Amino acid sequence: MTDRPCRTELLNHINAVSFAVDEVKLYLDTHPQDPDALAYFEKYSRMRNQAMKEYAMNFGPLTIDTATASCSEYWKWINEPWHGRKRMLIMWNYEKRLQYPVKITQTNPQIAKVIISQFGGPDGELAASMRYLSQRYTMPYKEVTATLTDIGTEELAHMEMICAIVHQLTKNLSPEEIERSGFAPYYVDHTLALWPQAASGAPWTATYFSQKVIRLQIFMKTSLQNKKPVRLTITFSGL
Repeated sequence: MTDRPCRTELLNHINAVSFAVDEVKLYLDTHPQDPDALAYFEKYSRMRNQAMKEYAMNFGPLTIDTATASCSEYWKWINEPWHGRKRMLIMWNYEKRLQYPVKITQTNPQIAKVIISQFGGPDGELAASMRYLSQRYTMPYKEVTATLTDIGTEELAHMEMICAIVHQLTKNLSPEEIERSGFAPYYVDHTLALWPQAASGAPWTATYFSQKVIRLQIFMKTSLQNKKPVRLTITFSGL
């Protein structure tokens, strides 16, 4: 029987090699043909992947890609560590794909002026993602922390889809199209770049964080007396 690795040491190792991978990625973005940097990236990426799989097999997954190594009988994704609760901090890894493909072939700046509210409006994806991802730190239950993290992450994916929609609706507009569609006021301030604002033109603001109140009901299997599920209601201000 092999000895189980030290969890803290393995986490520290993952953090170290992950930092190396993240930093060399930035360098390779501007030096894509540097052979030493490419070899460095390959070496530390391999070390990171191996360490992530080892952690998943012994303690549970740190990324959804390694969940299959540990979740055959129990969904261990909700287990520690979570951001801010312990020393471990795993950043997001970007995937070069949309959660759902966006393929718009005909520009329409008038529709874009409305849809952009889903980017930077009070009920938009930017505000929603920030609400969930900031609320998770103080949640006393790991199930809730996991839920808020996953929802907040998905809201970021939704934001990217909305941005892709607005971009494709306004791509390569002619001056005549901009003037005719009423898109000129936006264009004067932001050109065709994406600026988080509501359909009214009001810019995104952090005050959107405190506009929502949601009650989340969770059934917890923690009743020792009757072994029946217990309904736990948690109220979030600012969700």
